[in-house]
Amino acid sequence: MNATQDILASGAVSQLLIGPFTYFRVKSATAAFQLQFDNGPWLDAIQNDAFGPLDPVHRVSFRAVGGVASTVKMIYSLTPIAAQDTAQSNASVYPVGNLGIAVNAAAANGLPACDADGFLIITNAMNLKVSGLNNGHRRQLITFSMKAASPASLNVLDPQGCVVITVLAGQQIQLPFDCDYTLSGATGSAWCNVGQHFLNS
Repeated sequence: MNATQDILASGAVSQLLIGPFTYFRVKSATAAFQLQFDNGPWLDAIQNDAFGPLDPVHRVSFRAVGGVASTVKMIYSLTPIAAQDTAQSNASVYPVGNLGIAVNAAAANGLPACDADGFLIITNAMNLKVSGLNNGHRRQLITFSMKAASPASLNVLDPQGCVVITVLAGQQIQLPFDCDYTLSGATGSAWCNVGQHFLNS
């Protein structure tokens, strides 16, 4: 059986009474979200995630992640659900790597250099702004991946310059938020790549 659910950005919990079922797959989702089967724990979910076998479920609850609304299409069954290829030309998200800075690019116009391995060189004086929008499209996910040999950690700052998180050498962190960040090396140059996914709509 198939169903569709709109999830509000406000974080309000919505529910579907669609059971019983023991297998569940997210066919498509315009943004990451969380779901709950009956009174179980809240689980993170994105497009193509599959769950099961489960104890027979009668109710699914949904809520937004990071204040981002989502439209979810799902399939559920009492028998295993085959995986499907949901790739399509009108994908719900598109990627932007390293702020559009090419490998081996020199530093220019306030943007950092990018080394031969694809890592940006972000100095401790750079204060590099990373917007939550790309051509008016809202970000769904941002990933910071640090080079293991990075001489400094990366500080991820809020717009006021306060540290939100510090990403250590060799570490990778994902944030499912569309807010603006500022990047700076903690005590020197941080070598990192920045991967983002933006909503097409």
